[in-house]
Amino acid sequence: MVGAYAAKAGLDVAIDDDTINRLIHGSRYRFGRSVVCIIEAIECALYDGASTLEVHHFEDA
Repeated sequence: MVGAYAAKAGLDVAIDDDTINRLIHGSRYRFGRSVVCIIEAIECALYDGASTLEVHHFEDA
C-alpha cells in the first residue's frame, strides 16, 4: 500500500518491512491511522523535494 500511494505521488520507496511493522505498531494497529501516517510522510517527502520516500520522512511526519 505504501508503494501504491508513493507511486501516485511520483516517489520511489526506500523502506523495509521493519519500517512497515513499526508504522503499524505506532498507529496502535489502526488501519486508518496508518494511512494518515503514510500520507503525512509522503507530504514531508514532497515538501523536501525528495524523489524517494525514506524512513526519516515517517519520523518527520
